[in-house]
Amino acid sequence: MAREADAALQAKILQVGFVLVFVAAVLYGVRGMMFGSKAVAGIVAAFSLILAGVLILDREYWVLYPLISFSGLFIPRLPFDSAELASLVLVSVFCVRAVLRRDALNFTSSRYVLYAVPFFLWVWVIFILKPVGFHIFGSNMIGGRHYFHIVLGFMTLFVLSQIELSEHGLKLLFVGLVVCVFIRCVIGYFGFLRADDEVVEIHTRYYLESFGVLLSLLLCRYDLPKLLLSPGLFLVCLASFGLVVLSGRRTAVGTLLLTPFVLMFLRRRGYCFTICCGVFGAILLGLLVVGHGRLYELPYSMQRSLSFLPGRWERSLEYMGFRDDFRSELQRRAKRIIREHPWVGRKGFAMDPREISWVVLYTGARDTMFGGHELAGNWHNKFYGMWADFGAIAPFTWYGFLVLCVFWGFRRRDEYPDGSYADTFFRHWFCLVFFDLILAYGHSAMTPFTIWPTFGLLLALDNMHRNQAANRESLRLQEGNQSHGGAVFALPYRTPAGPFGT
Repeated sequence: MAREADAALQAKILQVGFVLVFVAAVLYGVRGMMFGSKAVAGIVAAFSLILAGVLILDREYWVLYPLISFSGLFIPRLPFDSAELASLVLVSVFCVRAVLRRDALNFTSSRYVLYAVPFFLWVWVIFILKPVGFHIFGSNMIGGRHYFHIVLGFMTLFVLSQIELSEHGLKLLFVGLVVCVFIRCVIGYFGFLRADDEVVEIHTRYYLESFGVLLSLLLCRYDLPKLLLSPGLFLVCLASFGLVVLSGRRTAVGTLLLTPFVLMFLRRRGYCFTICCGVFGAILLGLLVVGHGRLYELPYSMQRSLSFLPGRWERSLEYMGFRDDFRSELQRRAKRIIREHPWVGRKGFAMDPREISWVVLYTGARDTMFGGHELAGNWHNKFYGMWADFGAIAPFTWYGFLVLCVFWGFRRRDEYPDGSYADTFFRHWFCLVFFDLILAYGHSAMTPFTIWPTFGLLLALDNMHRNQAANRESLRLQEGNQSHGGAVFALPYRTPAGPFGT
């Protein structure tokens, strides 16, 4: 009784705390609107929805992290994008619940976070060599935003390693992600209409890339034969793939083509069927490519998506494919830094605003484009980029982390029952980590910011599995004791309290 009363008191304190925050936010919003600020009203409305979601979801509050991150939510005048806001909400709510003992700290489940520690520590060694963000002491160096991403990504990984997911929460997440696909597409479409041709890179439609998430979820949830034999599911998958091809994203198209082959190893079945479907799909793609320029003309964005295949593409796409001139030039610049400073690279993301001004004002258009990417660390290649930004230790510690994650996940591919949402999201998140291992594209800060939380979600899934297995074992032993007529003795293994309380 005392334990239940304590839990009820903690819940009341949590609710009162969030209500007080909400009231303070409303007062701030009213004050801002009195002075004619419409943006403040938008900020208050957005945070009101987030607070309402936290209170309604309660133990499933973690669902807000992937939903907000994927939604593309942008709040005017708030200096955070959707991914940053999602991580901040998750970490903040977890800290409040941990203080109130609604979420338990289980450091045993966090031992796999150590996989990420070598890269994280090395980044801070480089930061100490050339720090940024100390404007209060007269420093002019900028670039601290990238370090903010790395710290926030690591914190999100740790928090997720403490959380235990649930089948009900995963079902909510599945439905929410499907809805967010269409919301993000609509928002992206109106942004596309407002943008100039130069901004959208000659009519590419990157906002359609979100349908790749829908297709990936369907491939991970249903076996390939079921998707092909169900007219409704087949049409949804075909339309989703067509829209991703229309987006102009080569990486998205390539990963979707590889996903069924990764899944057949995760499922340990359907090898022949998947390979036959792959051969048939390759023939259809070949016919589509051969017909272009002879029987019909594909839109530019579709040509760009398929430019890794030999075909009669537009002249600007002739040198695109697995490697193009743009990426080659960026890699050449990264290799130059590596040769000059192999151990520390350019010492992180510290940038001098005067140098940026010089690049913009006093260099040619071509050098300005490449110089801007170089200063921002946007190398379009993780290995060379991390080496150029942080030195020789960084890329090897990062790829060491990825290899350990893939082996960790591959050993757990049989832990979740077929048809469950846990099995669906395990495959989906595992594929994201695996593709980051085999693909070169990435950023020294943004890649850890996205992949660390993805591995954290896999750890949270593993927490659910281990807790369920412990509960089943406890029940089995209790039933065994009762069947033998003996008393039910206390078990030597104590099931840890879940992160959402008992």
